[in-house]
Amino acid sequence: MKWSLLSAWVRQLMRCRDAGEINANLGPSLKLLKADAFLLFLYQADGLSRYCFSAGLSADSHCFIATHAEEDIYLQNYLSQGLIGHSAVLQRLPSHQQLEQTEFLHRFAPHFDFNQSLGLILPLGEHWLMGL
Repeated sequence: MKWSLLSAWVRQLMRCRDAGEINANLGPSLKLLKADAFLLFLYQADGLSRYCFSAGLSADSHCFIATHAEEDIYLQNYLSQGLIGHSAVLQRLPSHQQLEQTEFLHRFAPHFDFNQSLGLILPLGEHWLMGL
């Protein structure tokens, strides 16, 4: 990865003024990260406000992922295992039993069906978290 390109992309992203501009600027992240899709969540630690941006997902998949975060077993396991600040392979977090007891894979697969997904949540100040 060319870190100088990533740095330039981050600076460009920081200049965005609205959601459309942020979504448009996430596109270059796919090539930089060698990824098929990219999600960026910003949310208040108390859960009152949440914003979701993406690249490489259809509008329908983006909407589904953004509105079903509370059902996301990968996210719930990441948080319950105290991994904030650490990158993790999301498919390794839940147990097979958890996956079998829920409809998670069946419901989420049409929208986010990747063999390997990396997740990272970082604190942004006192009250905000950013999820990648």
